[in-house]
Amino acid sequence: MKQMDYFVKVVDLNSFTLAAEELYISQSAVSQQIRALEDELGVTLLERKHRSFKVTPAGQYFYNQAKNILAQSERMRQMTISLGTYRDEHLSFGYLKGCYVQPIIAVMNEFNTLYPEVDLDITDGNHESLYEGLNGGGIDIVFNDQRRAFNDAYENRIVYTPRLYAAFSPRSELAGRTSVTKDDLYGQTCIVIASPEQEKQEYDYFRNTFRIGESIIFVSDIAEAFITAAAGKGYIIVEENRLMLEHHGLVYVPILEAGEAIRRVYCIFYKKDRENYYIEELADMLERRFE
Repeated sequence: MKQMDYFVKVVDLNSFTLAAEELYISQSAVSQQIRALEDELGVTLLERKHRSFKVTPAGQYFYNQAKNILAQSERMRQMTISLGTYRDEHLSFGYLKGCYVQPIIAVMNEFNTLYPEVDLDITDGNHESLYEGLNGGGIDIVFNDQRRAFNDAYENRIVYTPRLYAAFSPRSELAGRTSVTKDDLYGQTCIVIASPEQEKQEYDYFRNTFRIGESIIFVSDIAEAFITAAAGKGYIIVEENRLMLEHHGLVYVPILEAGEAIRRVYCIFYKKDRENYYIEELADMLERRFE
C-alpha cells in the first residue's frame, strides 16, 4: 500500500521531489520504494531520463488500479471507524410523499431485520421539505425526486426513472388520446398532492415543469387525488407503476415530449460529511431493491 501511495503521488505530481515533500520523506526513499516495486513486479513502470520520466503502459495500468485501491482502502478505513465509534444508533429516513412505496416497505423490513439495534425514524414530505431536512441535519438520508443540479457535497444516486402518465376520468376530452404533450395539458385542471404550506412551491414546480396554467387543485394525499380525478375534476400526473397497482377506473395516457416519454428522476441523497455505515447500508439496500 505504501509503494502504491508513493507511485501515485509521483505520477500525480509528475515529480519525485514534489512527491517526497508531500509525503514528508526524502526523495531517495521515494525512488528506492518505486525501484523495489518495479523489481517485485519484474516490469518497468517509469522510464527515467535525466531529471524527468515517462509512465510506461504497464505503469499507467498500475497507476489507474492503484488509485482505485487506495480510494477503496481509505473508504474502508473511514467506514470501519464510523461503525466502531457510532454510538447514537438512530437513523432518520425521508421519502417523497405519494411515491411508489412498495420497494421502500421491503427495504424497511430488510433493514430492521438486519439491524434491530438501530432506531429507524421515518418521515414523508414534498421535495422541498425533504431537502431542507437533509440540508439542516434533521434527516440523514432521503429518497427524493431530482429538481436541482447535483451538488458535490451530497451523495447523489439515481435509482429510479419511471415514465409519467396523465390519469383522466373516462369522460375527459383527452382520455381517448394515445399520448399527450405538455401543450395538450396546458389549461387542463391538474390535481397535485401538497400540504397548505407547500402549495406555493409545488405550484411553481408543476407550472415550470409541465406548463400547468392557473387551474390547479391541491389535495392532501394520493387517495384524495384519485377520488378527485374519478369525479372528473381534473387529471393526475402519475408514474407507470400506478398502472399495475391502482386503476380506479381512470384512463392512463403517456406524456411525451419530442416523441419521447417524460420521466421522473428519483435519487438517494445524503450528505457526504455525515455518511456512516448504516446510511451506506440503507442506500445500498434501496438501490438494489429499485434495480
